[in-house]
Amino acid sequence: MTKRAAAWIAIALIAAGYATLILRNVSFAAGGPDESGYMNEARLLGSGRVRIPIAPLRTMRLDRSFADVFNPLGFVPGPRGTIVPAYPAGYPIHMTIAAAIGGWDRAPFFVAPLAAFGSIVLMFFVARRLGLSEWYAVGAAMILAAFPTFALQSLQVMSDVPATFWALLTIWLALRRNPIAAGVAFGVAVWVRPTNILLAIPLAIALRFDWRALLGALPLGALLLIFNAAMYGSPFTTGYGSVSLSLLAPCLGEHTIWLAKLLTPLIFPGGLLVMFDRRAENRALLPVWFAVFLIFYSLWTVCDAWWYTRFLLPAIPALILGTLMLTRGRPKIAFAVVLIVVVVCARQWETFHILRIDDDQVIYPRSIAAAEKVLPRNALVVSGLLSGAFMNYSGRFTARWDRLDADRFQLLRAYAGGANLKWYAVLSEVEVSQEEFRRRLPGKWTEVARYRNVVVYRLDS
Repeated sequence: MTKRAAAWIAIALIAAGYATLILRNVSFAAGGPDESGYMNEARLLGSGRVRIPIAPLRTMRLDRSFADVFNPLGFVPGPRGTIVPAYPAGYPIHMTIAAAIGGWDRAPFFVAPLAAFGSIVLMFFVARRLGLSEWYAVGAAMILAAFPTFALQSLQVMSDVPATFWALLTIWLALRRNPIAAGVAFGVAVWVRPTNILLAIPLAIALRFDWRALLGALPLGALLLIFNAAMYGSPFTTGYGSVSLSLLAPCLGEHTIWLAKLLTPLIFPGGLLVMFDRRAENRALLPVWFAVFLIFYSLWTVCDAWWYTRFLLPAIPALILGTLMLTRGRPKIAFAVVLIVVVVCARQWETFHILRIDDDQVIYPRSIAAAEKVLPRNALVVSGLLSGAFMNYSGRFTARWDRLDADRFQLLRAYAGGANLKWYAVLSEVEVSQEEFRRRLPGKWTEVARYRNVVVYRLDS
């Protein structure tokens, strides 16, 4: 067997083994704020709708000033007493297609794992297009697969890994000098995550500024503008609203520290040193590919945990490839780098309980199921963290405790009484203290059910 054939077999086994591991541990729950948001949007798009009327406004004959109270996580207010999804539609469209093929029970949950499989394979092909040998390309794929953030996001209903897949496909097609196809992949990448528009810069470098990429990208861009106008009233508005950035780069330190810990300094900042390697034909591509994402997300204001490195996932391959390009011609050093990084990453899987993520996610559907057993048909439910999960699993609008104060609650109680609605609350003990909740919603709340740290209360007086 030739070395090339052995390398191809190795990448096939790695991708298949990784996919099997992920598929066996994937979470089939979509209850967290992001996860339920994506699933709710996918179901909405699958039904052919783009907005949902806020039913409690009609039931209690409320004016639209109360619309924000009944706005679940993952949605934003729409026109005329409706809500619309807050998240980009690209990933939910993937989920809707999967559901059309395999049904809603399981198929949408396989989109992220399959994108992980595809990303690993594409990592191999991008490495080859950059001139790395088959075994170096295998090593690059192994490091990406082992990266804890990549693995975690492969197991959940999240857009990070699909965004990475389309980024890799964009760059691979560009390196193959296929500008129109690269433009199409770029367009899909932006549909999945709007900040993937940052790929335009490395894409231009990879294509040597071939304008024909616009032929593939512009039609999808035009469709996105039309979609945004229909959803949010303006072609240039998304459900995220205005982006909160700080010129002080508050997340630069967090991202750099976590990347060095998760991938070792061999990958970050080591991979950036490829810019000084005169042997590398594309030595400008890789640092720019990573830098545009790091600079943008350094200006972000949310980065207080290791998993926020997920925002950088579409650019992480550039770091890995940069390090391995520096070790070309030194196979023993390359082998040592891959071994060290993979071992460090693998140990962190246990530290961060990555393969037990479903244990954290399953609390959402099981809490909703426990609550629905005791909720009467005329229940008006107060929630917060579980508001998106209620919409996903039971189709129920809930009143957000964080949108109420004592005066507004008393007014809403009067309207609810007129509609013969009974007050309940379903709250996680980690989202609000008892003191804060009772200050905002005063009354005699009695615990009637519980699942783990989620408690169901009934308002008795």
